[in-house]
Amino acid sequence: MLKQNWKLDRVKRLFFCLDQVIYNGVYQTIKKIRRWDIAFICEGC
Repeated sequence: MLKQNWKLDRVKRLFFCLDQVIYNGVYQTIKKIRRWDIAFICEGC
């Protein structure tokens, strides 16, 4: 029972880490796209 719990905890922690990495990656990409969009819009003005 304890071993199973430990495994579940590791899996949860792994998914949390992956979630953070994916979230940070997506956030950085959105920031870059936004900056690029603003530059593109300003060039059109």
